[in-house]
Amino acid sequence: MRAALAALGLALAAMPARDETLADAIALAYQTNPTLQSERAQLRGVDEGYVQARSALGPTASLQIAPSWDQTRFGYASPGASNSGLAQVTISQSLYAGGRDALGVAAARNQIASARQALRATEGNVMLAVIQAYADVVRDAGSLVVREKNLEVLKGQVTEAKVRVRDGELTLTDVAQAEAQLANDRALLSTAQGQLQISRAEFTTAVGENPGELAPGPPLPGLPSAADGAFDIAEAQSPELMQAKFTEAGSRDKVAVARAAWRPTVSLNVVAGYTGPVVPFGVRAVEREVTGQAVITQPLFTSGLIGSQVRQALDQNTSDRIAIETSRRVMVQNVANAWNQILVSRANAVFQRDDVRAAGFAFTGMRIEYKAGLRATLDVLISEEALRDAELSLLAAEHDQYVAEATLLRVIGRLEAPDLVPGLPQYDPAENLRRVENRGQVPWTPLVERIDGLGTPGAGQQAIPAPRGIAERPAMAPAAPAAPSEAMITALPTAPIPGTASPAPPPAR
Repeated sequence: MRAALAALGLALAAMPARDETLADAIALAYQTNPTLQSERAQLRGVDEGYVQARSALGPTASLQIAPSWDQTRFGYASPGASNSGLAQVTISQSLYAGGRDALGVAAARNQIASARQALRATEGNVMLAVIQAYADVVRDAGSLVVREKNLEVLKGQVTEAKVRVRDGELTLTDVAQAEAQLANDRALLSTAQGQLQISRAEFTTAVGENPGELAPGPPLPGLPSAADGAFDIAEAQSPELMQAKFTEAGSRDKVAVARAAWRPTVSLNVVAGYTGPVVPFGVRAVEREVTGQAVITQPLFTSGLIGSQVRQALDQNTSDRIAIETSRRVMVQNVANAWNQILVSRANAVFQRDDVRAAGFAFTGMRIEYKAGLRATLDVLISEEALRDAELSLLAAEHDQYVAEATLLRVIGRLEAPDLVPGLPQYDPAENLRRVENRGQVPWTPLVERIDGLGTPGAGQQAIPAPRGIAERPAMAPAAPAAPSEAMITALPTAPIPGTASPAPPPAR
């Protein structure tokens, strides 16, 4: 057994270390990123707003115990003293609140839906930061390799120039040219090392651990193949646009809540208690009282309070309604910018690959002709610098293309961790609400909600949209997606979402 374990240990030690992948980085950030964790906690707090709004539909019960002692003195007369006690339970149940309670629940639902879209936006930002940092490290590590390889070539060039000077084939000027280029590339290598460390620090901030040897980023899934498709997806899935819509729906409910304050309310109150002397306590001296009341309240005059609250709610809803169009325009701009950047960076990558092939061929030819005495040292140095710049430009173009694709996925709402990593355990934003939504509720709460919602359109009818299921998400693709064949986007969608561009508020009551 010891021999087998030793052999296994040697075999494992001989195995090459697995490169860290983008899926590894995304999975770790999805589970531990503090910004994302904080936003999830914020959403759980918003869930409690639903519980609090629904509590207005149920009963409340309170216990009051009030012992008292009184002493009275009249001049020089002996003081008189008395004591009494009160113990009572008060139960109150709202039966109809003009729709305010049911509409408050509807507003809470929309607030939760809006907060879930804010969580999607935060998750997209975190995933984009992870991909950006990952691509930065890959680019800068590649740039460092190019610099180091170039430095070794220049060292050989200086050595060769010195040998040929001794043989009388070159002059000291050729040596000086090679040494000057070598010194310059040493400085550039130092700069590349510093840039790599900066990118590594950004990776650590986004992911939560230091980067190891990073594998090239895999193709990103879910990229639309046409610009029109990108706009359509963003219209339906952009987290910022959906958040603006749910925010407007919530403020619209609050307008109805404010208007419902004009309506009558009906509640049922029951008070049961005991009163009597505390000292000396006697059962026969205690009075028992039970009171039941059906209370109907109709506001008649509030000195302008309700009217002001209605106008305030209308103005807020108008602002939220116009904010939908603002969000749509920003979305359109971001989609166009990302799409155009993808086309530019993909074209640049193709051209840079051609440049690298041509520059490599030219450098090889220059080296052969240099050894034959047909080229000067400066010609070789210029050719070598052109090859190095082409390789660095190719790394930058591939980096820009990858980040542009991730940016497009972010703005159309397809850059969530389960979109990118198959099998990743998904955080369910609805789980906490399912756990707490019925706490403290009584069996007749749904009946009271329906009664309170009578004559109030929309009350008790909204449902919080469920998150996309795992089956609806594209997994990180094993092969590169087809490149878009369209030209640059120059004409952008301009038609606003109906009802979001007019600054005129609806008529106030």
